[in-house]
Amino acid sequence: FNLWPHDEITSKYLASFAIGKGWKRVAIFSSQQPWESLQGNAFNEEFKRLGGQVLAKEEPLPTDTDLRAEALKIRNTKPDAIFLSNFTQMGIATRHLRGIGYTGPFFNRNI
Repeated sequence: FNLWPHDEITSKYLASFAIGKGWKRVAIFSSQQPWESLQGNAFNEEFKRLGGQVLAKEEPLPTDTDLRAEALKIRNTKPDAIFLSNFTQMGIATRHLRGIGYTGPFFNRNI
């Protein structure tokens, strides 16, 4: 028996949460790790279905430790908020984004 709910359900719910907060233009910081990518894709599809716009979706390798290029691409799109599904790199990603002046909100399944 598979009693564990599908994780992407929560990521889809977060798309609705973001729309409810008035965040119509978001960026997604994910990775190529399968579970993290699945969460980013689920959020992406649902957010667009609800009428939101995904300005950027970055998915570096999960072993990358220098995410400055990806952070710069995301910041330059000027999103209302950033959805993080890169749990293994979340600290690095947010530090790079804050370091280059992004002041908006972050959100993920744990916030």
